[in-house]
Amino acid sequence: MARLILDTGVLVRAARGRLAAGTIDTDDDVALPAVVIAKFLSGILGDGDTV
Repeated sequence: MARLILDTGVLVRAARGRLAAGTIDTDDDVALPAVVIAKFLSGILGDGDTV
């Protein structure tokens, strides 16, 4: 089990299907800071391309 604090880059790679399977284990303790989620969502809304 690992403690992971994810950043925007990880969310973008996951949304684009570029995150390798098994990178994050189901037993890992994952945290997403609210500012990372806000930055990710504002990036999606501001981008003309869909993820």
